[in-house]
Amino acid sequence: MKPLYGKKQTVFEKNYSFVVVNKSAKGFTIVLNKRAEDDIEFSWIALAVKDAKLSFSKEILNFVQQALSPTPSISASNSAVQNGP
Repeated sequence: MKPLYGKKQTVFEKNYSFVVVNKSAKGFTIVLNKRAEDDIEFSWIALAVKDAKLSFSKEILNFVQQALSPTPSISASNSAVQNGP
C-alpha cells in the first residue's frame, strides 16, 4: 500500500469529516464538520440504482442534523465545484 502524501494525508491529520446532503439529479452539497484550512479535493462517481432503499442509524441522522447547522460547505452542481459561504 502506498503511503499518503500532501492533501490526502492532511484530511486525516486535520480530522475532517463530511456528509453529502441535498442530493438530486442536478447536484449535491458536501458539508464539512469544520472550516477547511486548505482546499480539499473530492472525487465521485454517480450510479443509478433502480428501486434503491436507504436505511440510516440514529447516530448518522444525529450527525446529519448537526452538520446541517450553518457551517462551511462545498457545493457541486454537474461537474463544477464551487466554494460555499
